[in-house]
Amino acid sequence: GEMAFAQSNAQMLDFANAHNLKEIGVQAFAANAIAGELVLPESLETIEHEAFDRNRITRVAAPKSLRFVAFNAFDE
Repeated sequence: GEMAFAQSNAQMLDFANAHNLKEIGVQAFAANAIAGELVLPESLETIEHEAFDRNRITRVAAPKSLRFVAFNAFDE
């Protein structure tokens, strides 16, 4: 959901078991310390506004199922 894990001091994400995840909501992981490569699950279709805003992600491995990425999903 929206802002679900925002400002939670997360340093990494593991979507390995997120087989049914379709959407990452508005600011879901904003303002954390997530750094390096982000591997998204194969089921993902949508990444909403500022979902990963203010992190240190350097590379994103996106699945073929991804249909929409908000223009500011990965803002700094």
